[in-house]
Amino acid sequence: MSEDNTTVAVTETEKVRGPRGEVGATTPALTLKARWHAEHFKLVDTNDNAHRNRQSYVVKSGAPSLKAYARQLAKSGDKNAETWLDNKAGVNNQERSAANVQMAKTCAGATKLGRKKSKGGGGKAKPAADATK
Repeated sequence: MSEDNTTVAVTETEKVRGPRGEVGATTPALTLKARWHAEHFKLVDTNDNAHRNRQSYVVKSGAPSLKAYARQLAKSGDKNAETWLDNKAGVNNQERSAANVQMAKTCAGATKLGRKKSKGGGGKAKPAADATK
C-alpha cells in the first residue's frame, strides 16, 4: 500500500462577535430609529422607591415624530432617511400577477357564496317529523 503524504491546509475565518452576539449590517430603519432616539430622548431617574437605580427614557419636549424626523433628514440628503421613506411607501412591494389576481377573486367569490343562506331551507335546521312515527 502506498501512503499519500499530501497535506491540506484548512483555514477558517472566524466571525468577530460583539458583546451581543453576531451583529450584521444595519438597515436604514435601524440606523434612522437609533439616531432619532439618541437625539430626542433623555434618560431620567424614575424615582421608584422599590428600585432606586431604575431609569427610563423620556421624550424631550418638542420632539418630532419618527416620520417627520425622517422627512427633515431626507430634505438634507440623508440616504438612510430616503431609503426608509421609500420602503414605507411600498417601493419594494411585489405586484400580483394576473393569474394570482384572478385566483384571489375566484376564492373570494366562493367564500362569499358559501356564507349565503339558500332560499329553500336556509336558517335553523328543522327536526324531522317523520322520524318520530
